[in-house]
Amino acid sequence: MGAVPGEDRLELFLDAAQDFVTEDGVEILALAGAVLSGLEMELGDHRAVPVIDPVKCAVAQAQGRVLLGLNAIRKGCFAHLQHKACLNCPPQIEAIMYDPREKHFPH
Repeated sequence: MGAVPGEDRLELFLDAAQDFVTEDGVEILALAGAVLSGLEMELGDHRAVPVIDPVKCAVAQAQGRVLLGLNAIRKGCFAHLQHKACLNCPPQIEAIMYDPREKHFPH
């Protein structure tokens, strides 16, 4: 969607979002990737459900860590993500995301 110009991008997103809300019962939309950052502002009053911008979330999380004095990151402070079933996920995508030999997602 990032290569789609302005108005077309917004229209495509609105169509897809409407399908997710009406057909799948989605209650919140989380944008995936920085390429879609700011799109929730473009949506204006067209939003039927809340839309989350991942870049704004990341910045807020970083600010919170600094304000709480949690800005020291050291080796081993993050646990590996354990594998969970991938619902309606094509096997090709799951194969990229999960290495069964390691029992966790690659980092």
